[in-house]
Amino acid sequence: MRVSLLGTVLVSATLWSLSTAQVKTIQGDLKLQTVWDNIWGVVQVVFLADGKVLTVHKPGELHVYNSVEAKSQDYVTLLDIKDQVYSWWDHGLLSASFHPQFPQQPYLYIAYSSESPGNPWQDQCVPDPKKVAMTNPPDTRPYCKTMAKLVRLKVDPDLTSAKFDQELFQDWCSSTYTHHVGTINWLEDGSMIYGAGDGSHFQGLDHGQPQDECTDPKGPKDQGVFTAQKDAYLRGKFLHISPAAVLKNGYLQGGQDYSQISKGSRNPFRTTVDPKTGDIYIGDVGSSVWEEINRIPNPLSADYRKPNFGWPCVEGVDAVSDIYQTWLRAEGLLATCQDVYDGNFTKPVFSYRYGAVDPDFPDECKEADASISGITFYTGDKLPYRFQNKLFWVDYSKKCGFWFDQTADGTPDFSHAHAFMTTTGAQAGGVTDIKTGTDGYLYVVDYAGGKLYRFGATDDTRMDALMNGGGPEAVVGDTKMWIETAPSTYNWQYGDLVTYQLMTPPGFPAIDPDKVKWRVTNGHCVKNPCTGSNDCHFHEVSLTKDSLTGMKGSFRPSPHPMESFIKILGTVEMPDGSTEKVEFTTHALAYNYKLTSDPPGLPIIIDEFTCLVSPCITSQMAKTNPGFAAQNVQVYQDEIYKFDHWVATSVSTGKAKVVARTIYEETADGDYAVEARYVKTKMAAMDDPTLGVPANVQADGEFERVSVTWEPHAPGPNAPDFITISIRDATTHELVKEHMTTAAKGAVVLPLPSAPADYTVDMSWVSSSRNARGIRTWPVAFSSKAELTTGKLACLAGTQFAEELKSSPIAGLGDQYQIALLGTYPTTLAQGQQVRLTFDVVSATASQLMVNILDKNDYSWLAGKVVNIPAKTERIVVVDFTIDTEVTHKAEYFIDALLIQDAKDYTSALVEDTSAGGIVGIAVPDATPVAATTTIPVPAGTTPNSPLQPTQPGALAGPRREPGDETPKQPTAVVAAANP
Repeated sequence: MRVSLLGTVLVSATLWSLSTAQVKTIQGDLKLQTVWDNIWGVVQVVFLADGKVLTVHKPGELHVYNSVEAKSQDYVTLLDIKDQVYSWWDHGLLSASFHPQFPQQPYLYIAYSSESPGNPWQDQCVPDPKKVAMTNPPDTRPYCKTMAKLVRLKVDPDLTSAKFDQELFQDWCSSTYTHHVGTINWLEDGSMIYGAGDGSHFQGLDHGQPQDECTDPKGPKDQGVFTAQKDAYLRGKFLHISPAAVLKNGYLQGGQDYSQISKGSRNPFRTTVDPKTGDIYIGDVGSSVWEEINRIPNPLSADYRKPNFGWPCVEGVDAVSDIYQTWLRAEGLLATCQDVYDGNFTKPVFSYRYGAVDPDFPDECKEADASISGITFYTGDKLPYRFQNKLFWVDYSKKCGFWFDQTADGTPDFSHAHAFMTTTGAQAGGVTDIKTGTDGYLYVVDYAGGKLYRFGATDDTRMDALMNGGGPEAVVGDTKMWIETAPSTYNWQYGDLVTYQLMTPPGFPAIDPDKVKWRVTNGHCVKNPCTGSNDCHFHEVSLTKDSLTGMKGSFRPSPHPMESFIKILGTVEMPDGSTEKVEFTTHALAYNYKLTSDPPGLPIIIDEFTCLVSPCITSQMAKTNPGFAAQNVQVYQDEIYKFDHWVATSVSTGKAKVVARTIYEETADGDYAVEARYVKTKMAAMDDPTLGVPANVQADGEFERVSVTWEPHAPGPNAPDFITISIRDATTHELVKEHMTTAAKGAVVLPLPSAPADYTVDMSWVSSSRNARGIRTWPVAFSSKAELTTGKLACLAGTQFAEELKSSPIAGLGDQYQIALLGTYPTTLAQGQQVRLTFDVVSATASQLMVNILDKNDYSWLAGKVVNIPAKTERIVVVDFTIDTEVTHKAEYFIDALLIQDAKDYTSALVEDTSAGGIVGIAVPDATPVAATTTIPVPAGTTPNSPLQPTQPGALAGPRREPGDETPKQPTAVVAAANP
C-alpha cells in the first residue's frame, strides 16, 4: 500500500501482461483474421461501394479509411462531435448510414444520444441528492435527462469532411444509462427504418419515477418502461420514414413524414433488412429471461400489420414479467398490459438465453448472460456457398456469432441456430456489429476488444495476402509499471469518485503524459445456473477529457448488479517507440442479503429472476437500491397466504425495519436478513366453479425437475389471476412440491428430488380479489428421470440464488451445525487489502468460526481469522480482516471456513465450506501494510480473535490432503481459543 503526496490511501498493483482472449471460428471451412486492433470505441462499421470504410465510434467520432487494407491508425477523422454526444454507458453515437443513392445524394445519417443543452453532463451522470430524496425509500439510481437525435450530414465527395445539414428528430427522452439509440436501415424505395429503446432503467423497477425528468408529473402512473406500449411515445417503437422526409428541411412530423410500424421493444440495438423480402429483423436485447429476434413484415407490402412485441408485459414466447405485473396489479393498472396478456402480441421468431445456443456445440456459447448485439444478411461471395444469403447475428455477452439456414422458401430457418464464432478469455468478444464488406468477406466489430475481424473460406489464399498491407500493431507484454487507485479496492461505493494514477519504479524511463491513454470498463458477472461459473461481459465507463490522457484520471462508478468490478487499462507509448499496457481491477464495497419467507420456502423475485425456493442469496453494490419483490399471493401446505410485509434485520446492529410494499428497494447500507411475511387467508369460496378449470395441463419429467404447461388465463376484472400447482407422490399422494404463479404465464419449471420417481400434478385457478379457489384438475401423471436427457440443459433458472448450507457430516449433528459462504467475496487479493466475508451460521452449542485463505496449489496459509460463535446461533456473521502477509503474484487462492469446537484442535471441525477458487493474488511493490481506510463493524455477539499465524501446510481441518500426501498433516502453529 502506498500513500500519495495528498495523503490519500492508495492500493496499487503490479500488472502482468493482459489476459489473452482468443476469438476463433468453430466451423472447419471458415477462417478468421484480425484486420484492425486498438480501434477503441468502435461500435459499427460501414462499407462503401468504392472500397472506403467508415468506423463509428461511440464517444462521438467518425473515421474514414481508404480501404479495409489500411493500417488501423491510417484514417481521416470525418466528424468529431464528442462535446455534443452523451457517451455514458450504452448511450453515445451508435449508428450511421449513407443515403442509398450516395454520392448522388451526398448525405450521411447519424443517430446519437445528445448532451443536455445548457447543462451538459460531459459523459458523466451522478445522483442528485435532491432527486434521491424525492421518494421513500430514496432512489439512488442516476437520472440525467438526454434526448436521442437523428441528424443528416452533408459529406464532401472524397469523405474528408462533413457538416450538419438538418436535425430530423430530437426525441426519445431518457434519463437512464441504456436502452436508447438504435440502428438506421433502408427499404428498396429509399425510405428509412429507425427504431430505439424504451429509455428505462434495467436495474430495479422503472415505472416512471419522479426523479426522472422524462416523466410527466401530470401523466399516468405507468410511464417509464411502460411507454413502450403507449402510442403517444416513440420509445420502444420503430418508425417508417418516407423517401421525401429523409431529404426534408425541418423536423419530421408523425402521420405526415413517418408512421409507427411496431411497438413493445426493449432495447433493439441492431436491425437488418432481408434483401429478398424487405422484412425487418430486430435483435432486441432482453431483460433477465429471453433474448429475442423479432420480425416486422415489409411495411411496403399489402399484407403488412403493425406488430406489438409485448415488452414489458412479456418476454419471449410467453414469459410474463413478474416484477412489472406485480407492480401493475398493486396499482390497479393491469389494463396497461391487458391486450398483451390476452395473447394479442407478436411472438419472437427466435428466442434464447441460458446454456449453449447451438445444440451441435453444447460446450460453446453457454454463458449465463446474453445480449444480441448485431444482425445482418450475408450477401457476399467469399464465404463457402452454405453461408451465402444467410442471416448472421452476434451476441455481446455470450461473445459468439451464429447463423441460420434457410427454409424451402428462402426465409431463415429459426429452428436451429448454428455457431460460427466463439471467444475464450475475458475482455474481448464484446461484439456490436456484423456486416458484409464491399470485398465480399464477413466482418465483425469487437467493441470490448477494440478490433475488427474478417471471416473467409479456409482455402482462400487471397485472404492471407491481404494481411501484408496492414494488421494489428504489436503490444509489449510484462511491464514494471503499475496503477494505484483511491479509494482502495472493496472500499469505494456507488457515487464515489475513484481516482487512478500510473506509477513507475525508480530509474524507469520518463513517460510523456500525453502518450498515456486510458480506458475504463465495468465488468458485470452473472452466475450461470447451468455451470455454476460467473460469466462476465463489459460496459464502457465514460471518462472526461482530462481523464482520457495523462498520468492520472478519475471516474464515477455506475450501479450494476453484482458481481461487478472495474478494469482500468492504460496504454503507454514508451520513449523508444514501443507500446506497453498496464491493467488493474478494482471492486466496489458490496453487501450481502439473505432472503427468506414466513411460511418458509416461498419464491422471491430478484430483479427479473424468480428464486424458486427461499432462502435466496444475493449481493448489492453499496448505496444502490436492490429490486426484490414478493408475489402478493402464495400457496403453502395447500393453504392460500397473502403478503403482509417485509422485515429487514441489519446484521451489524440487529435492528429491524418493516417495509409494507411488495417491492423492496431500501438502499444497500449493510448486510441484511430480509424476510417476506405472509398471513393465511380464509378463502371465501373453495372449488368455485365460476373460476373454471385449467385446461391442457401437461407435465414433462426430467432429471431433478419437471416442466409444467397449461393454457394461460389472461388477467381481468373477474378472471383468476393466479394458479396453484401441486405435485404429489403417485403412490402415497403426499405433497412433494407446490408452487403458485401468475395465471397468464402458461408454463413453469420446478425442482424435484434427485431420485427418479413417479408423480402426479394437479392445478387450480385462484382469484386474489375474490378470495376464491377453483376446482382442481384431474391428476396428470409423469415420472422424473435418473439422469439428464441428452440435449437438455443441466440447469434451472433461479437456482443461482439458492443458498447452499453445508451440514455437519457427523452422525446426528447434521442440522445442528451448518455453514454457508454467502454472496460476493473478493476475487483479487493484495498485501494490505481488507477482506470482508459473510457467512450463514447455525451452531447448537458455543463454537468458533475459523476462516482461512489458502493457496490452491499447496494449501499454504495467507490470512484468516477466528470468531466466537455463541450457542443457539442461527444468523449471518460478518468476518473482516486485513492481508498482512506477502501475496504470491498470480497465485490462485480459495477460502476455507470451518466451524470448530476448539481452535487448538483443527480436527474438531464440525462442518466446513470452501469457495470454488478463482481468487487471484497480485503482488504489491514495496508494500507496507497500513490501517484499513474503512472500519466494518463486527456483528453483535461476536468477538474477533487474533488473526491466524502462517502455518505449513496451513490451518486445515479433517481429512484434507496436500497433493501427493497419503496422510493429513497437522499444523505447526496453534491459535489460542477465545473465551466464548
